[in-house]
Amino acid sequence: LQVLQQSEVLTGLTVARINPALMTELALPLNAEGVVVVDPGSLGRRVGLQTGDILRRIGRVPVTHPSDVGPALRQGVPNVGIEAERSGQRVLLRFRV
Repeated sequence: LQVLQQSEVLTGLTVARINPALMTELALPLNAEGVVVVDPGSLGRRVGLQTGDILRRIGRVPVTHPSDVGPALRQGVPNVGIEAERSGQRVLLRFRV
């Protein structure tokens, strides 16, 4: 579990590595892997993230572990792009910091 702290781009965003318990709790597909949004926090919600979104890449950086999220967001500043999967659909979120 990784919670982005005060100095991060999306303060309060909580992500976790996908595991069987989270797959059940968030109704994720059986083949889901990678990093999932557990709580988008108020800033994450504002840019369009939702609980259960599976993060695929931030900018050009593939997201494979919760610790990838903070550095990838910082690298994307000021124009951040997030590619996620929501209910089997690809979602692209873009915002300025």
